[in-house]
Amino acid sequence: VMRGVAEVVGLTPYEMVLYSINDSLREDGSNGDVIDHILATKLTAGILAILPGSSARHVVRLHKHGFPVVMIDDQDLPGELPWIGADNRSGAYEAVNHLLRLGHRRIAHIQGPMKHLCSRERYGGYCLALEEAGLKVDPELVLEGDFMPNGGRSAASKLFSLPVERRPTAIFAASDPMAYGVLAAAEEYGLHIPRDIALVGFDDIASSAHVRPALTTVRQPFYEMGQHGIKLLLSMLNTQRIPTRNDTMLNSFLSSI
Repeated sequence: VMRGVAEVVGLTPYEMVLYSINDSLREDGSNGDVIDHILATKLTAGILAILPGSSARHVVRLHKHGFPVVMIDDQDLPGELPWIGADNRSGAYEAVNHLLRLGHRRIAHIQGPMKHLCSRERYGGYCLALEEAGLKVDPELVLEGDFMPNGGRSAASKLFSLPVERRPTAIFAASDPMAYGVLAAAEEYGLHIPRDIALVGFDDIASSAHVRPALTTVRQPFYEMGQHGIKLLLSMLNTQRIPTRNDTMLNSFLSSI
């Protein structure tokens, strides 16, 4: 994301200043102070907020007061905040359709934390693909993970512990790291991917190119998200146009098949 931002900013008279808000700041509620400090320097023309977490409410406050702000995030924020994000629902829909085209009918889903909008959207794409194929969602095959390898490993172990006739033949993991956990669990249970269990992840992060067997995954266009986010912010600075949350939704792409 930052590479996409930096390359666009490098072609403009603006300079990029990077601020990081860590978890400890989020815990004590001082995020607003950090943003107030940024504004107090009077050197900031606009803010591109990337995954601001709980500090998002302060960014929304700035937007309401007319300060140029663009969000790259997965939160369901109130109001018409300018926003960039991947089309998580369509990406998940394509991932599950890929498995359906391969002939799978018992397809499990390891969700991300459902407090996140992206997790709910990916689950929605999973459900839609099954529904269109005339299949019902089996609650036994849907488990919530944490986006991390251990969460994927734990969920996959539960799925692999089911009686053979109730096991899934394919798994859609809501993140690549959770898919890595599925690979580890499959090895423990003596299962081969993709011969015994098909697997699709979501993200196409750099390390996914190096796992074996090769991981089929949905590519999030991080670089393009950075580019579009900063271009959207620059357009606001240049024209004072206030775009809406629906201005930019980037496609996700199924890759590494």
